[in-house]
Amino acid sequence: MFEDLDNSSIKSCIIFKVNVRLRESNPDVYTPKMVSIGPYHRKNPQLGPMEKYKLLYLRRFLQRKEGLDVKSCITYLEHLKEEALKCYDDIEDLDTDGSHEFCKMLLLDGCFVVEFIRECSEIYPKGEEKIISFVDYKYNQILRDLLLLENQLPFFILDWLHLMTAKHGELPLEKLAITLFSHVVNLGYLSVDNFSCDLTYVENET
Repeated sequence: MFEDLDNSSIKSCIIFKVNVRLRESNPDVYTPKMVSIGPYHRKNPQLGPMEKYKLLYLRRFLQRKEGLDVKSCITYLEHLKEEALKCYDDIEDLDTDGSHEFCKMLLLDGCFVVEFIRECSEIYPKGEEKIISFVDYKYNQILRDLLLLENQLPFFILDWLHLMTAKHGELPLEKLAITLFSHVVNLGYLSVDNFSCDLTYVENET
């Protein structure tokens, strides 16, 4: 037990699983209904239909930068994998199917989140239709799912994906996200102007 005092994974864990008793009291509240993000719910067969939309957003993401492809993204994500794993609860028990599959999940789910937020912020290629429109029945359910505790990716993964493909003058991802979700939940004192995010440990990797 005491040998874990200096375990860096304890300090880094930020994406926890919901307490068992709390989940049992009302499991639907804590379970995604439309899309799985991250490792905790990715094998839920009820969320399978959204995988094709993840591929559509991935394709749009790759088209934003010339020469960008899946292989180069996966290669770089391999360098961030260990930090990403530390963000999750009970990483030894995570069913990640190996390093490569975990990085594929980071890329596919990460591109979905980044491009969905961009699309909701009207940042998508001219001449193209929205992949998921706000009038689509899936839209509100996805917004709800993206707020769930167990349905998250480390923010530094999302931020890296966004920065790599952001056009000049595009707002930071955290500001796009706050603007979007402020229409869904009351964020209290948190606003676009006073939000800050410490990503120094990611910058050391680049």
